[in-house]
Amino acid sequence: MGGSIERARRHFEEAVRLSEGRRVGPFLALAETVSVRLQDRKEFESLLKRALAIDPGARPEWRLANLIGSAGRAGSWRAPTCCSRSRRARDNDRAA
Repeated sequence: MGGSIERARRHFEEAVRLSEGRRVGPFLALAETVSVRLQDRKEFESLLKRALAIDPGARPEWRLANLIGSAGRAGSWRAPTCCSRSRRARDNDRAA
């Protein structure tokens, strides 16, 4: 992510407003960029839950994009490494 976090959040809010909250993309984009960068697991999971709660059939013209986004990204995601246990803790578990 090359820009400021504040700018990313403004763009996110505008995208959600324009899509009336019916597109998966803005939620996934903010989770992947800002939440991961800040290592904010709570926000990351909240954004993914909001993305998965979107009805793909609510707007037929966005159905395919929402299905692909949900299944391909949010649908199979867990918290990223940066937001979960430390690398050292995982390495210690493997060694045990």
